[in-house]
Amino acid sequence: MRTRSELARECKALRASGSSDEDLMAFLRAEGCSKIDSIVVLREALNLSLAEGKALVHLSRAWRDVRERDDAFHDALIGATRLGFRTGS
Repeated sequence: MRTRSELARECKALRASGSSDEDLMAFLRAEGCSKIDSIVVLREALNLSLAEGKALVHLSRAWRDVRERDDAFHDALIGATRLGFRTGS
């Protein structure tokens, strides 16, 4: 895989040629980036805040399969935490 800086430069070039956010995320996923790598690269390429980068990646079609798994894990974690507070654990 190319470095994050190389990928950010490529994303800037793709954006300049008219690529959409979804195009960029599909490109990064095809390059083997993780969600975290994608957030870092897009923040650099598009000058995004951390919150904007996270939302862009998490809510994208390119990462839908991972989002569903992450959301299920998050919901289970919240449920377990609430149960722990009620039982005094």
